[in-house]
Amino acid sequence: MGRRAGVYRRPDPRRPGRRLLCLQGIPARPGMSAASPWDQCPRPQPLTRWARGDNDHGRSMLPLTVDDLLPLEDYATRRKEFFDAHRRYMDRYRRMRIGPRLTLVFENRQTLWFRVQEVIRIARLADACEVQLELNLYNRLLPSRNLLQAALLIEIGDPSQLGKELAPWRDITGAQLKLHVGALAAASHLVTCRPEDRAIGTAHWVQFQLSDEARRQLSDFSRRAYFSFENATYQHKGPSLSDDFRQSLLDDLLLSDRDGEKRAG
Repeated sequence: MGRRAGVYRRPDPRRPGRRLLCLQGIPARPGMSAASPWDQCPRPQPLTRWARGDNDHGRSMLPLTVDDLLPLEDYATRRKEFFDAHRRYMDRYRRMRIGPRLTLVFENRQTLWFRVQEVIRIARLADACEVQLELNLYNRLLPSRNLLQAALLIEIGDPSQLGKELAPWRDITGAQLKLHVGALAAASHLVTCRPEDRAIGTAHWVQFQLSDEARRQLSDFSRRAYFSFENATYQHKGPSLSDDFRQSLLDDLLLSDRDGEKRAG
């Protein structure tokens, strides 16, 4: 997807009183001042909600609704703008390599908004029921309390040899993929678990259910955090998580806590 490209410098997450990492890539509020990068940050909220005076700044982990989406033609007109912002956001905050062939891509409301808008654009969906079906599907991939969700992507060197390339991955399990934080190791849960998925898929859905202690250690930036994968043919560790990447995951959890309480109330 190109080289990493930062958008702005985030304040030190270890300082008291820091603000949540702002999500990027969704249209900015009309009339917004250009004075502050925080105020410049695009919002994952719809124009209709801005018109209603929603001042939550789009920092949310509530399920996406039809009101959150831009009309097809409006999105298509500005797609390059959204795609470029999405790519920068993914490279800096959401995508992590584990060796030469595996990549983890963490999802949240921001990334799923872009996915849904792309599905609508490509399939030219105009029927409200069809759009709602897509929303129901993608909303299942939102983070929740102490739960991070990600796609595990397998890189294929020779697409003409797909069966041979994927043979070493047919018996993949969640226990082989781990998040290490300090002395703790949290194994993933492989959601994509059907035999046919394991046999032919180049992408799997995984979840990381964090204990309260693992979450506390993830919040301690003095402790190293990284991902690893180990099976009979592939043993690799990813690089240490950057502060930006780490804070992005923590923000997902914080927002999930808050919005989970809203839904429960």
